[in-house]
Amino acid sequence: MDTKINYSLIGILIFTLCILMTTFLLWMGKYGFEETIYDHYLIKTTEGVSGLNIESPVKYRGVEIGAVDKIQIDPLNSEYINVYISIEVGTPIKEDSIAILTAQGITGLSYIEIKGGTQHSKKLANGATITAGKSLFDKLETSATDISDKLVQTMSRIDKLISNKNIESIEKLLINLEMSSRQLSEQMQLFLNAKNSLALEKTLENSAIITQSIADNKDSIQHLLSQGITLEKQASKTLKDISNTSQSLNSNLLTIQKKLDSGEYDLRQMTEPHLEAFNALLKEFEILSIQASEVLQQLKESPSDLLFKQKQYQPGPGEL
Repeated sequence: MDTKINYSLIGILIFTLCILMTTFLLWMGKYGFEETIYDHYLIKTTEGVSGLNIESPVKYRGVEIGAVDKIQIDPLNSEYINVYISIEVGTPIKEDSIAILTAQGITGLSYIEIKGGTQHSKKLANGATITAGKSLFDKLETSATDISDKLVQTMSRIDKLISNKNIESIEKLLINLEMSSRQLSEQMQLFLNAKNSLALEKTLENSAIITQSIADNKDSIQHLLSQGITLEKQASKTLKDISNTSQSLNSNLLTIQKKLDSGEYDLRQMTEPHLEAFNALLKEFEILSIQASEVLQQLKESPSDLLFKQKQYQPGPGEL
């Protein structure tokens, strides 16, 4: 039986195992053979950074691009917290990008989320400050504070509304409303008595009869309206003709007046042949006026003679 041990082979195996262990440890420790180059930025925030630690991840729209290097209170202004981060070179961090503290699940840990950044915005220089945005918890806290303040104001107003003075006023208002309703009901009952109901029914019946009569005589009414429109047009035309005639007569009179003034017409010569006939007409008119006066005098003295008096003839020769 050969019990001789090959120490050379054992040594080679141990040496190989040591190299593999060293490589594994270097890989687990994130020490690569190629060094990654980072840009460094500052985030100034007034929010709390609970759950954020050194080496907490920095993500750009969900993609991990770096880590937190340092967290400290701003020595120049204690209201701010300075968070220094390292981001891989080439990451498109723009001037309008914002950094938001985001919770990581339910573990209580947080990370930095970079959001925003338009295509045409300039790239943020190395060492510059990234604008801090409000986190979800900060927004919820602000909203809760606003809601709480508004709730307190609402409760205060409700308390003022239901004060003893307002309650008394509301009770008086309800009493007055009840009294007004009762009075209105009584007035309605008085109005809707038997006599008024019959009068109202009769009025409605008459209205129905009038409406039916208008409907039955619709054609006649339309014809009457059309005749009225025709008469209106004829009257308008007649008035227009009269106006035209008046204007023509006025024009003729003006023409005659002008000719008379200029001596073109001899009025005496024109009227002299007709004066004798006119005088005779005047004499006949005078005789007629005298006779009419006598008749009116007789009628005044005995009105019945106009109907019942018979004409008396003068007796002839030899008659009584």
